Amino acid sequence: FGHQEGITALDALGDSTLVSASEDRSVRLWKVAEETHLPFFGHSAPVDAVAMLSTSTFVSGSQDGSICFWSEKRKRPLAVAANAHGVSPFGGPSWVSALAAPPLSDLAISGSCDGHIRFWHCNEAARSIKQVASVPVTGFVNGLAISASSKFVAAAVGQEHRLGRWFRSREARNALCIVPLPASVHRKPHLLAAHRKARDGTANGFGHDDDGDDDDDEGDDDDDGGGCADSDGDLVLLLYDFVAVA
Repeated sequence: FGHQEGITALDALGDSTLVSASEDRSVRLWKVAEETHLPFFGHSAPVDAVAMLSTSTFVSGSQDGSICFWSEKRKRPLAVAANAHGVSPFGGPSWVSALAAPPLSDLAISGSCDGHIRFWHCNEAARSIKQVASVPVTGFVNGLAISASSKFVAAAVGQEHRLGRWFRSREARNALCIVPLPASVHRKPHLLAAHRKARDGTANGFGHDDDGDDDDDEGDDDDDGGGCADSDGDLVLLLYDFVAVA
């Protein structure tokens, strides 16, 4: 029952939704209260990172260099960003070593060893994942965390990969990098509405709405002070350079 090899990453959203990644190349979405899970297969190498976008959608990153965008409604990826961080300076694909996502949003953030933190728009309706911005950073991005307000992302950067000492980036610093996020990546009202339905038990099953309504929730004031998307939704122009702290 569960993974066949070591678990490498976990993420949770809501009261009873958890996703896990493993060296067995699978990702699993867990119904904690029911003690059941759904397995997902799409990577050709160990999966080192995972992040939940909503209670039913999530992304995973692997040593095969790809980022997969998943929905609990499908066993195969909705979309795949192959070679998401390009070719590694050490040869082969750049392993995706870290992922994060603002809760209940359509933005995923990834890290590797290629010199950039990358930002991805995950569109469930279009079944697509597209890079929308990047921020330069030197070294291995070994962890990413979003602030509670979703107003910045913190990146743990090191000279070596967090899982082993196979490679070394001598020009890198072991540092904490902070990237302020624009209001356009803060929580989206329609996803907040879907989350409330799942939490309150008014959705069918694992956060799937019976009537197919997108629940745009017009006029929703529940934006945690961060607001909804900017009118232009332009991530590239609003992103800031990172600040490294030794």
